[in-house]
Amino acid sequence: IPRAESLLSRHQMVKHPAVVLHELAHAYHDQCLGFDEPRIVEAYEKAKAAGTYETVLLYTGQRVRHYAMTDQKEYFAEGTEAYFYRNDFYPFVRAELKEHDPVLHDLLSDIWGPLQ
Repeated sequence: IPRAESLLSRHQMVKHPAVVLHELAHAYHDQCLGFDEPRIVEAYEKAKAAGTYETVLLYTGQRVRHYAMTDQKEYFAEGTEAYFYRNDFYPFVRAELKEHDPVLHDLLSDIWGPLQ
């Protein structure tokens, strides 16, 4: 996080409510799992091939390509946002993630542990 102060502005917190969680997910992915973790890469490639993230709802009401399709790193961090809290892209919350991308949901459950 090169400029932490900018991440915590009111504008950013409205736009990206789970930005700190997102960045911590990147750190865990890098330091604990490794960015080339095969399960994450495989889930990302499946989601990319399925095309289900190409046009999703953004919190503003626009339909856009999900930021998770940038690479497996963003896929993991964006999914983590929905798994624990809420994302600014659909799927916004865990129940939607489970329906939209059950592979990622189950993988996150394996990595982070099941939630009630």
